[in-house]
Amino acid sequence: PATDAADGEANAWALDYTGGTAGAASGDPIVIGYVNQESFFPESTLGLNAAVEYVNAELGGAAGRPIEVVECFIAVAEDGARCGIEMANNPDVTIVLTGTTGLGNKELYDSLQGKKPVIIGNGIAVDDFTTTAGVGFTTASPGTIPGLAGFIAQYLPDVKSVAMLASSAAGGQSTAELLVKPVTDKADIDLTFVGIDDTATAAGVQSSLQAAGADQ
Repeated sequence: PATDAADGEANAWALDYTGGTAGAASGDPIVIGYVNQESFFPESTLGLNAAVEYVNAELGGAAGRPIEVVECFIAVAEDGARCGIEMANNPDVTIVLTGTTGLGNKELYDSLQGKKPVIIGNGIAVDDFTTTAGVGFTTASPGTIPGLAGFIAQYLPDVKSVAMLASSAAGGQSTAELLVKPVTDKADIDLTFVGIDDTATAAGVQSSLQAAGADQ
């Protein structure tokens, strides 16, 4: 019963926040295109799918209709153009949402410019902040990344060393130095930067984790 009450309170808040209608969605779906660099940021997809499942089951979907997601994943820069063209040519896709992508961003935006509206989910690359093809409604990496370090400092007081996995390119290194290290230094946490090539596979990311000693 206590859990039911908490769920009801959460649903009431979500309905007020979204302007949705209580209950399950029905009818023809509203199709959203979704583009993500899956081998680096699978958590973006997990979060999206959980949100869509919840909205469709509890908040009446979007304007009463269920949300359906069409995915396209980026592994190399050329995939940005491929995904953009797929979304632009799919008549069912009404809008394109990005997850987190560190390469192929310009190619994606160029192929969608003026063809489909784009919402930038979590901007981390220069083009995410300069493109005119889409819009972001959050501060993206300059807001979320220091927040990750802050969470460790505030809620995990026993942690004294952290390995940060990020792109080995200049942007990844700058992220560590400018957004993370000031927070970890203040909390007296030792930070180790582990650079990963932008085109690394999931196996490559796992190898980097092991090399950093994360399995210990």
